[in-house]
Amino acid sequence: MDYHHTCKSTDCQVGEWEEWTPCDNLCGYGTRKRQRDVTQYPDNGGNHCPELKQRRACVGYQAEICRKNLIDERLQETRETARLLPIEFGRYRTMKKYDPWKGLLKNLYDKYFNEIFSRPSYSGQFTILSTHPGCEKSSWGSLLAVNTDVGMRCLGHGVYKTATVWKAMDVQHCHGTWQLTRGHSPDVCSDHFTDKDIFIFI
Repeated sequence: MDYHHTCKSTDCQVGEWEEWTPCDNLCGYGTRKRQRDVTQYPDNGGNHCPELKQRRACVGYQAEICRKNLIDERLQETRETARLLPIEFGRYRTMKKYDPWKGLLKNLYDKYFNEIFSRPSYSGQFTILSTHPGCEKSSWGSLLAVNTDVGMRCLGHGVYKTATVWKAMDVQHCHGTWQLTRGHSPDVCSDHFTDKDIFIFI
């Protein structure tokens, strides 16, 4: 028996790459894929098959889908309730020991990194449109009177020129509506308000 003829090794053979698939996210970051098929599997110690599947990042943009997503996000924002506290409660935000990246909460943020609220903070000016009488029972809640402009240190959304709901934390029955009239600017609060007129949006 001719050993070299009968037991000759056969290398893997593959076909051409297929076309890349469309981006799997129609509005935003996603992935495209492509693959190729094996036409001859290796035998008798032949070379293994090369890479058969590939992926690469992409950014999808279909105007209609993106427009719908934007409308849905805005609708969700208008349904949220802003929870307010006086600015004095926000002092801890600037203290290193309470910094979520360096202090006591670092372990929590390491474990639940995908839940971190990543939107940057901003300052905004809100005009109070309505308020419940319950606010009058609190020294700081009474500052949230109709037609009053207040400054906010915010983490999260601010819906410009749209009425949304707010609630004063730790003041029973103190809530109302307001709208963002000037915002997303770091100097709004420092230029127009004293500390008693500034609140934090939590």
